Amino acid sequence: MQDDNQYLADSDTNTTNTTNTDVLFTYDSDDTLIDSRMSGGKPISMERFEALINKTPAGDANDVSSGNQVQVQAVIYNIDGTSVFTITSTSAG
Repeated sequence: MQDDNQYLADSDTNTTNTTNTDVLFTYDSDDTLIDSRMSGGKPISMERFEALINKTPAGDANDVSSGNQVQVQAVIYNIDGTSVFTITSTSAG
């Protein structure tokens, strides 16, 4: 079974935008995935990236109701090429 390799980003966070414009990002093994919570930022595997975006470090579901979310930033997004994604922080909801 193949992974979806997608995540949905809430682009309205911390804005006054009320149109609810969420964005679907795709990623694959050619992309650069970085955990910037570590000193200097460290490249991570796709498996680790997926674990972080699916569950918080505390093991909770990574959603608003958990009160603890992993935030991802698409630094460079190229749907047909190499993208760069960083885990920017873990925030309390």
